[in-house]
Amino acid sequence: ESGLYVGTWGSNLAGWGTFGGANMELDLYAGVKVPVGAGTLDTGLVWYMYPGGADETDFFEGYAKLSGTAGPVSLTASVFYAPAQESLGRVFFTGARAAAG
Repeated sequence: ESGLYVGTWGSNLAGWGTFGGANMELDLYAGVKVPVGAGTLDTGLVWYMYPGGADETDFFEGYAKLSGTAGPVSLTASVFYAPAQESLGRVFFTGARAAAG
């Protein structure tokens, strides 16, 4: 009723390299959905983590999604943002640091 939500999602990373620890990804998320005009705004934050593994690969991402309809057509616009951090583009699948280029 309030529009608030929280949740978790997990996955085995077999075949994606070695992250150490449990070799899994665990995502924690929270957000809120609110009506905006005839549509809905969904905004929140996701924390991507690799329990017991390479801490430099943990990161967060914010998001906002606006959805609604125009006649028979459903429309959605989304934006996701992850600030500059160690895990974005500088780590190989093995968890090793990429060579400076």
